[in-house]
Amino acid sequence: MAVSIEPGRHRAVLFDLDGVVTDAGAVFDDARSLVARLREQGVRTAVFSAGRNCRDALAREGIADLFDARVDGSGPPGPAVLLEAARRVRTEPRAAAAVVVAEDATAAREAGFGLVIAVARHGAPQPGPVPAVTSLADVAVAASPRLRLSAVSDALDGWEEIAARLRGRDPVFVFDFDGTLAPIRDDPDAVALPPENRRVLEQLAAHHHVAVLSGRDLQDVRARVPARGLWYAGSHGFEVAGPSGEHFCQPDGAAAVDDLDEAERRLSAACGSTPGALIDRKRFALAVHYRRTPPDSVDDLLAAVRDVADASSALRVTRGRMVVEVLPNVAWDKGRALRLLLDEWGLAGTALPVFAGDDYTDEDALREIHHDGIGVVVRSAEHGDRLTWAHYAVDDPDELAGLLDRMAAVV
Repeated sequence: MAVSIEPGRHRAVLFDLDGVVTDAGAVFDDARSLVARLREQGVRTAVFSAGRNCRDALAREGIADLFDARVDGSGPPGPAVLLEAARRVRTEPRAAAAVVVAEDATAAREAGFGLVIAVARHGAPQPGPVPAVTSLADVAVAASPRLRLSAVSDALDGWEEIAARLRGRDPVFVFDFDGTLAPIRDDPDAVALPPENRRVLEQLAAHHHVAVLSGRDLQDVRARVPARGLWYAGSHGFEVAGPSGEHFCQPDGAAAVDDLDEAERRLSAACGSTPGALIDRKRFALAVHYRRTPPDSVDDLLAAVRDVADASSALRVTRGRMVVEVLPNVAWDKGRALRLLLDEWGLAGTALPVFAGDDYTDEDALREIHHDGIGVVVRSAEHGDRLTWAHYAVDDPDELAGLLDRMAAVV
């Protein structure tokens, strides 16, 4: 019986270590293959075990980093370890799939997962309430609606189509900063908003809701985008401020501040002498920039950052353009922050969201609005021909400014 995982519906897939990924310590080839196919489609993956050390078990097979997250339980299998695995990959159970040994299928189903696949490797699966397979080769990965950057339509070439969607609608505009509104620089402190982009932001904000949603600290991005009437969301949306004094923080993120303090101390000791490494502490994040780091030192630097983050279950790691970040390990990202803004503005389900970004972390927002908005990606040679959820593309911040000028004239 073939079963299909749909990247458009299932944002993460959780795998049982014993009996699904490994057997007597050996990793199943079909598990490696399925995880690789999922990650190629941008689906996050986690591995869990009720009683074993996942990291050590996978490290012995040379695949310690095969999964985005690893979770160890402390008792018999049950919903708790599954729910923790979903939390580690920032996905609600309803938007995740769980691939478990057959005897754990009922617990996974009761936990509310959007898809549960039972694996019975040593015999025909018994009929039951969830799909069952004897091999992960029987699990298909449906085609994703994402496109390669090279295949995304040029926004200026597709202007008439964009204009038609904008006319008669109430658009809201949300933008990343570095690499989107402003060109990337070797020194993050040297990044500045071009005057033309400030002008068009203020023009849009005079009639519509406009927000800058950045990985930078809130105060930093406010200082770099000094335009009238804007909303600002810093640290990937963990902290938000409005033009009339509005201010709120993501509460679960605030609970991880002490862990970030400890991570900063450990990273300063572990990476402080790495050539070109720049450690940038924000209130709700810790960024390590390596644009100036010699290539032969980058792998060790990234491994050190992951080791520090792995020491606390309250933290996780995300990657960007020549930067790796340690963030609170909660179900929060730029996509959820964008929806929070829509709710705050009272426009959820009615407005046409327009989002532009350039980096991997922007994909969460592009995915969030894929079915009800307009997503624009700023291309970058540093990303190669990666996959994106964007509908349209521009080549650089200057070209984005030209697109926004056209939008301002229409709306």
